[in-house]
Amino acid sequence: MERFRIQTFDDSTHLTVRISGEVDLASAQALTQAFSLALSVERPIMVDCAQITFADSAALSVLAEARDLAEKCRVRFQLSGVPEPLRQVLDLSGTASLFDIAEEPRTDGIADLPAAIPGQGLPRSEKAVGTLQTKYEAVAA
Repeated sequence: MERFRIQTFDDSTHLTVRISGEVDLASAQALTQAFSLALSVERPIMVDCAQITFADSAALSVLAEARDLAEKCRVRFQLSGVPEPLRQVLDLSGTASLFDIAEEPRTDGIADLPAAIPGQGLPRSEKAVGTLQTKYEAVAA
């Protein structure tokens, strides 16, 4: 079992959320929190999936919810480097066509994003982030 890991990077034009390891119910909350932070910055989001070794319906649920909320916030949400385990979940569920999928992950100009952005107002996406958290908790309950 490969350890689950999320890294979030900001190159000031877009955010990259890099996911590694197994993405399942046990890791879904952490992934939800990473997307919450990414959505709060209101820049295009590139989800680098190349290092995902396992994905199940919980992974699909979090990705779909984040994609929907990004769309409502008018923020581009793209998956890149989708590996076979995630591709199978997307294909079997019939949801692959709902995602903007790039074949290769971006590797240019990345820098660490702080864990939080204290004191900044989040006028448009704060509500969406709350919705993402609420909907995830309802699924996980």
